[in-house]
Amino acid sequence: MLVPIVRLLSRKHLLATARPNPYWGSYSGVVLPKREMPNDCCKGMRGPNSSWVDLADMPSSVNNSIPVDLLKTFRQSFRANPQNLLAMNAISNNDMASVILNRDLPMDTYHVYSEKLDTETKVTNQKASGRCWLFAAMNVLRLGLMKRYNLEEFEFSQAYLFWFDKLEKSNWFLEKILSTLGEDLDGRLIQFLLKDPVQDGGQWDMAVNLINKYGLVPKSVFPESAHSGNSRQMNWLITVKLREFARELRLMNSNGVPMEEIRTAKNKMLGDIYTILAVTMGEPPVKFDWNFRNKDKKFQSFKELTPLVFLKEHVSNVVSNSVSLIHDPRHEYGQLYTVEHLGNVVGGQPVLYINLPIEELKRVALEALKDNNSVWFGCDVGKFCNRKGGVMDIQMFDYKSAFGVELGLTKADRLYYGESMMTHAMAINGVHLEENVPLRWRIENSWGEDNGEKGFYCMTDEWFTEYVYQVVVDEKYLTDEQEKILEQEPIALPPWVLDVITTKSVGSSWSARLNGTNKNCYCAADRMRLMNTLMNYYADMEHDVTKESFAKLFRVSKFVQFDPKIQRIYKASALPPTASTKKITPTDQRPSFYGFKSDLHPTYYGRKLGHVQMTKLDGHYGLCTMRNGADKLLMFTVLNELQRLLGTGPSDGIQQSTWSDFSHRPTMCKQGVRVPGRVLNRLDTGYAIGIGGIVAELPSSEIPPMQHFSRSDIAGRKAFYFYVKQAEFGKDGRPKVVVSLKAQ
Repeated sequence: MLVPIVRLLSRKHLLATARPNPYWGSYSGVVLPKREMPNDCCKGMRGPNSSWVDLADMPSSVNNSIPVDLLKTFRQSFRANPQNLLAMNAISNNDMASVILNRDLPMDTYHVYSEKLDTETKVTNQKASGRCWLFAAMNVLRLGLMKRYNLEEFEFSQAYLFWFDKLEKSNWFLEKILSTLGEDLDGRLIQFLLKDPVQDGGQWDMAVNLINKYGLVPKSVFPESAHSGNSRQMNWLITVKLREFARELRLMNSNGVPMEEIRTAKNKMLGDIYTILAVTMGEPPVKFDWNFRNKDKKFQSFKELTPLVFLKEHVSNVVSNSVSLIHDPRHEYGQLYTVEHLGNVVGGQPVLYINLPIEELKRVALEALKDNNSVWFGCDVGKFCNRKGGVMDIQMFDYKSAFGVELGLTKADRLYYGESMMTHAMAINGVHLEENVPLRWRIENSWGEDNGEKGFYCMTDEWFTEYVYQVVVDEKYLTDEQEKILEQEPIALPPWVLDVITTKSVGSSWSARLNGTNKNCYCAADRMRLMNTLMNYYADMEHDVTKESFAKLFRVSKFVQFDPKIQRIYKASALPPTASTKKITPTDQRPSFYGFKSDLHPTYYGRKLGHVQMTKLDGHYGLCTMRNGADKLLMFTVLNELQRLLGTGPSDGIQQSTWSDFSHRPTMCKQGVRVPGRVLNRLDTGYAIGIGGIVAELPSSEIPPMQHFSRSDIAGRKAFYFYVKQAEFGKDGRPKVVVSLKAQ
């Protein structure tokens, strides 16, 4: 099972609509978050002029039920064609796939290949579990060890890494709960975390984290158990306990228990998870002996090995320089992505992907095979797959002859509309070439030897194009240009819908960064909110700004290259060259498209802006205060942060802000400025405070002994006044603001 990555990369980021789970296993692949319609879409539907029509306003005479006469017409049309009757009798009494199987396909030649790896292996069996991502990784890794020691057969213990994956995911979950103690229980983030904290699925980078931390052991040292091969009951028990633990941690926090005590309780909770894993799968080995005979019947023995020593001294660790490539035709290629809240090992390697054309995925896979290397890949295995014959071919089933229908969705359409996603991980270890062009690929699956060619499958090149979403190869197979993509700051994608932006979701992502997570990653919500802050800043701080000047700022910035979807939202290319008003008012032009009009009343902010709505309350836009001069210090940090994100500055012809620009009053550059802010959530060292569009830190030492924030203060984002203790830019260019409740 894979963590669907492909859905996760929705936006210019990457992939498509996805299931709520971002791991490979129960389903594999790239996790792509589902898209949502505007909040009011469930109240009505679009009218002819793209305005919303409330269903309650429709004439009562309109009846949208199916007319009886129409059903009669359908029946007559169906029975007028004898082929329909034949198909009905055949398919209604038999398995559909077996009836519509295309018998013209050359089944006898599918499993013949011009190129195969030198080392032949037996197919493994993940049984009733979602461990395909681990099995595929182990299958890739074992080839080097088998060749080195001339082994007839070998398997790593998949159960060993599976054991630690469950423990690490439990710790990951509890840490996420601790970092989101200020979030509403019924909010999207907490509900996402509670959904499926230890499901079997995963991603390549998650396997790398486990291998690098815990090493590897042979299967003979830590064999399968009843619950590693059928994980449903074990997963249920762990999930129940983790949800119970989440409740306890949140209650402890709301009751004012010190964070040190909360963390002590968290460690005890992990001890309970350890016990569950040990009882259901046994305890993983600390040291072991490895004894074997090779193909020449020569006996070898290695004593007192640890899993990490075994990895370092005996296994060719091909994971160290591996890179994950994905194909999402909906979005611009050549970008690096990551996914927020996706992982297993806290502090481990982040899950990263490069989006490239499918031809590049095929090229690197072919080059790796020619070097005698197996290739880990993720796909949508359930589409056009004949499991008995072990063949994946888009011509496998004849739906047109049986049903009179054709399947017309493109790969991008299937991702957009939820018809496809990455569901399974396997390994490529052969290819059939004609005139150096691949026609079919040999696939090592992990479903046992009962199907296909002793468990090996055949994937046609056309099927590769349509249903493969990810491959993992050594970095050396990338071009120089592709290697530079790895130097990019990854675009961080939320694990759910990227289109809906709220102050709460943006604040939580920023506060998480302040708390030490993804410090250098910005998500689409951050950038869009900052963009709106900039727009409101210019409009409300009495700047002489026109559509032309704002369009110039937008066009020369890196922001315009960030996301084609956001380009459409802001319609940068369509902004008029001149304007007759200083006020910039966003409004929707048609579904999902936003431009700029000067002839609309400001009340359209709340009614029309939809996805990027900024609500004006008492001089506040979101958390950005812009009402009086005392707030210019904070607006300075916001503007500079915006200019840094947007890539604007003196070199782009736009003046970089300086302290002097905002220090019209001497108090602006001094400590003690009194500013309003909102409590976002609790941190180990104090609180995260939202001020002026940034997240400031309120250390515990700056809180008077008798003053504290209640649960309702945090949940309600209650506003307080704080004193600025420190306001500067760090070495990384990010603003660092420390506030206090004590008058300076």
